[in-house]
Order: sequence, then structure tokens, then C-alpha cells
Amino acid sequence: MGKLLLVLVILLIFYVFLRLLERLNRRRKTSGEDVFPVTLLLVVKDQEEWVEGFLRKAADCRKRWQPAMEMVVVDDHSQDGTVDILQRLREICSFELVLPSEGGGSFEAGLAGCRSAAVLCFDARGLKGNELLRAPLFNIFALFSRR
Repeated sequence: MGKLLLVLVILLIFYVFLRLLERLNRRRKTSGEDVFPVTLLLVVKDQEEWVEGFLRKAADCRKRWQPAMEMVVVDDHSQDGTVDILQRLREICSFELVLPSEGGGSFEAGLAGCRSAAVLCFDARGLKGNELLRAPLFNIFALFSRR
């Protein structure tokens, strides 16, 4: 019961955050200013088998929600072929790839690579298979996708 409550609270926080960004974006569009910049920061590690499907899905969701959203992917010192896959997908899915220095923090390195003031972070480390492909991040994007 406690885990379910925690997941619901996290989803509610993401929902409120995205609603706020949506309102700010609408205000900026009507005032003639540039689109409100948002960064999606994803952290992955040792997910060679699943990372391609995850990133393609994230890139697709990002396009449907807000085209101006920047995506930054941080590899947290993977020991498998994850980095090679990320380098290959960087152009296809149009994201910034950040490889932190040894001993460096993943989120800190990722935040340094972000160009916007609003950052939506998702830590995908440890998620595998369907857990990764059905991550709560996609439920949040589904609430805001263009129909």
C-alpha cells in the first residue's frame, strides 16, 4: 500500500509540474514570446537491451507533447554497450548525450548540459524490459499528448 501511495504522489507531482509548464507555454505563445523551454533529463545505466526502445518512445512522446522540448540523456558509466547505442541514436532521436567524468555525478553532469530553466528529470537506472518501456514518464506524457 505504501509503494502504491508513493507512486501516486510522484505521478501527481509530475502532473502538476507539466500542467504548470503547459500554462506558461500558452501564455508565452499568446504574448508572442518564444516557446517556453523545457528539458527532459533522462539518466540510464547498463540498459543495452532496452535503451533503444525507451529512447525512441521518449522522443516520440516529446514530439507530441511539445516540439520545443529539449532532451538530454546521461549515461551513468555503463559497463555494457549502452553508450554505443546512445551515440548511434543521438541524431535519430535528437538528444544531447552527456557522459560524466569518472566519479562525477550523473544528474549534475546532465543539468550542466541543459539549456532551459525548467527540467523534468527521470532516473531510468535499474529499470529493465517492460518496466522501462512502461515507465511512469510515459503516463505523464500521455496526459498532454496532442490528439
